[in-house]
Amino acid sequence: MKKYGEPPSSPQQHPWLVIFHGADKQKQTFFSISEDRYYMRTIPELRNKKICECAHGWLVLLDSNSGDCYIWNPISNDKIQLPPLPDTRYNELQCLLSAPPHEPECCILFFDPPSSLYFCKPGTYNQEFHKYDLQPISKNSIMWFWTIFRGKLYGLSFQREILVLFDLDHDSGIVTATPMVNQPPDDFGEFLDMPYYACNLIQYDNDTLLYVHMLYHGWQMQEIYGFLVFRFDFTEKAWVKVKSIGETAIFLEDYRGTICSTKGTNLKRESIYFTKHEDRRLYVFNLETQSLSVSLPCPHVSKKKSQFYWLTLPPKCN
Repeated sequence: MKKYGEPPSSPQQHPWLVIFHGADKQKQTFFSISEDRYYMRTIPELRNKKICECAHGWLVLLDSNSGDCYIWNPISNDKIQLPPLPDTRYNELQCLLSAPPHEPECCILFFDPPSSLYFCKPGTYNQEFHKYDLQPISKNSIMWFWTIFRGKLYGLSFQREILVLFDLDHDSGIVTATPMVNQPPDDFGEFLDMPYYACNLIQYDNDTLLYVHMLYHGWQMQEIYGFLVFRFDFTEKAWVKVKSIGETAIFLEDYRGTICSTKGTNLKRESIYFTKHEDRRLYVFNLETQSLSVSLPCPHVSKKKSQFYWLTLPPKCN
């Protein structure tokens, strides 16, 4: 039976499923898949906040009411204020933190689909975000999926699968975009009748960039059919289908993903873990058996006005 209480002081290898709930998102429930156990907390700094990014031990937080945005370290409690965000739809912004904030190459990036990229160096509060127009790059498609790979920014267009490398000049705001491939993977042919899907770009390791493609079917395309996984061959400049991910598991969130080893844990190998909007359930798709399992890890959480995140956090914050 699942329990709740104070979380353990030791770190875990895989991300926590963290659920923000309550009238002002003042409550946080941390669920550990390996332990099949949840822990309830109330962290004041996270009240009524949206987590835009979790990387390098830092969180990029956005106040849902004021639009105030900053980077926060849950261990040191350090806070780095960001310039005012562009006047846009805050809930639709995607975010990446390229490196720890105090490193020279660090960059904070926000993406406003379908056409704008905003970036700056953390700590430069008196400066505005640089803006870059994505439309000349994406043309008839939309740059929608992003990741940091080998310290570089990569974007993938929606529907046309154009992979683009972006070089950013933090001082001038100049962006150089280099298309890497403009052809979709060959294995999409049999799935052309499934037009609705979600995708993620994920750094597997220092040598492997993955493209995880979710397929839907059924009434109004709401049922999960399965997943396709590809790696990018930088020599051939082409997507190659991945048949096995071995002793690893993939954790998917909107526009983001994390990979970790399943060795020494109760995690399922060859599996993809994910949640869905307006749904309290946890889904696990096994690539080897092509099967989908569903569970309800935290039945005390209402599906209304709840936010779900996969977070890799230092143990003192858990």
